[in-house]
Amino acid sequence: MFLKVRLTNDRRFVFLLACFVCYLSVTASAKNPLSASATVRIIAVLPGWITVNVSRVPITLRFDPEGKNSDSMSVPIEASWNLNPNDVRGVEVFSYFEKSDAAVVGTQGTNVPASQLQGSVGQQAFRPFSEPMGNHAGMTMLRESLSHANAIGHRSLPLTVRVAPSATVPADIYSGILVVEARYF
Repeated sequence: MFLKVRLTNDRRFVFLLACFVCYLSVTASAKNPLSASATVRIIAVLPGWITVNVSRVPITLRFDPEGKNSDSMSVPIEASWNLNPNDVRGVEVFSYFEKSDAAVVGTQGTNVPASQLQGSVGQQAFRPFSEPMGNHAGMTMLRESLSHANAIGHRSLPLTVRVAPSATVPADIYSGILVVEARYF
């Protein structure tokens, strides 16, 4: 018996032919007790990650050297991670201003360096943005060692920023960009 088939892009024929070949191979291997079988195990490993909900935050602060009309600005920062503690020792979240020598600039053009700005994470005391971070001065907001217990984690890091009460700048409204980064080490 001959099958008459039109040799065009007939996908149904190709599909049926593939099914027929599979059927023949299965029935042939079932009849042959010497056929080999193997178990294949595939292990996939996803890379770890760490992220923060904000990366660049516009900051606007009012400052009065007499302390009457100074204010601070709160930034809600969330950090999350999923890391392998066998590969990574810990996580770190830090913030810095784009320009350390002119972290915020007043409406009259007065520059305030990062060292005259302060930040507080949660209920911690205010401290200056003065830690060296590459070409910037900033502050570490979180540094946590990893274990299997905290390999998947999330932290709320509410940051409050202000001009230091001891800053030697005139009363004005100051603006700048705060950068927030997270990394593992």
